[in-house]
Amino acid sequence: MISPGPWKAYLLTVAILPASQAAAALTGLITLRDPSQIVKQGDSYYIVATGRNILIRRSEDLVHWTDDGRVFDSAPAWTTQVVDGFQPTFDFWAPEIIHAGGEYRVYYSASTWGSQDSAIGLATNATLDRSDPNYAWVDRGLVIQSNPGDPFNTIDPSVLHGDDGRMWLSFGSYWNGIYITELDPTTGLRISPASGLTPLARNLPSSSIEASYLHQRGDDYYLFVNWGSCCAGPDSTYNIRVGRSTSPTGPFYDQAGKNMYSGGGTLVLASEGERIGPGHAGIFEENGVEYFGYHYEGTRLNSAKFDIRRLGWTPDGWPVMADAFAAADFDFNGVVDGADLAAWQDQYGRGPSADADGDSDGGDFLTWQREVGTTAYPTAGASIPEPASLTLMGLLLVLRRSIAPSAGGHLPPVWRD
Repeated sequence: MISPGPWKAYLLTVAILPASQAAAALTGLITLRDPSQIVKQGDSYYIVATGRNILIRRSEDLVHWTDDGRVFDSAPAWTTQVVDGFQPTFDFWAPEIIHAGGEYRVYYSASTWGSQDSAIGLATNATLDRSDPNYAWVDRGLVIQSNPGDPFNTIDPSVLHGDDGRMWLSFGSYWNGIYITELDPTTGLRISPASGLTPLARNLPSSSIEASYLHQRGDDYYLFVNWGSCCAGPDSTYNIRVGRSTSPTGPFYDQAGKNMYSGGGTLVLASEGERIGPGHAGIFEENGVEYFGYHYEGTRLNSAKFDIRRLGWTPDGWPVMADAFAAADFDFNGVVDGADLAAWQDQYGRGPSADADGDSDGGDFLTWQREVGTTAYPTAGASIPEPASLTLMGLLLVLRRSIAPSAGGHLPPVWRD
């Protein structure tokens, strides 16, 4: 029997996940590019995104998103002075938002297309609630910049405030790839003007890598990046890759053991149907459920849209789009089988947690199938569909066949549908 520990929380969160948030299509003002990670204040969720003076979007349920204004009324003066060719009417690119030091911090990029003359700035606010009298965005100025000839390009910021209290900024686009530097958690600026820069990832032999996102999970750090090109509608080739490290400064290795600085990167999300060119990952966790935010380009130019998927983790600690698998496929191997049942048994099938009779039997498996074994989540307000009818004796045979070592462990097709 497998060790079921990694699935315990997953089993519970699947059972309690609100149907409206499981796989609902997003609505509202979701046509945008380069979304930040999601943050929450009170009962509202927020993202920022590329746009003139930085777009803000708000939601009450993670499904319907509305306009919540912009960070700036006008571009900070320093941006046009520091970044050659940047104009007040230009978009700020790929902003990131975090809550740290008792304030909300937005990091943003100022640059021009195809240029290495770029800068990352910082703006702060005590609150995201526009009705609060303390609501006011204050620009804190330049964080870091790049110039022609530097090995890096300072756009696409991602900020991690680690469990140890240290704060890190990853950034980069093309040139020599993704870099990281340390920030001062108190100010949000670089820990010193000359703080070190560490290269993390490249896409070899191409140079098309950008949109880094740094995430901590337990003692491990995950670096998500984009390979390919964006912003070309159906011709976009963006895809999201990941590597893992025990340190925020790397080295990061992919699932095959290849260093990301040498071109490694395990595929997390590629184009799927009309969701073309996914990019700019961000992770938000609430009540034990993890949400994966990103944008995709779609089939027309200038029609990029924000989307949210449910995130899962394999037993050996690699991220997957959980909603691409059957809800009972706890190990994300594409088959609902005895290994998944073993995880179910550990969570539900022993002692008084099984059901009123205290036994793990076909009735309990029927309950498991009803609660977490459907391949599609219902829409809001809908009831969970009953599984295909099967006699109790048939259920018992399925259970016996599933846990017997000689049986191969695969359930009949009825349990995969």
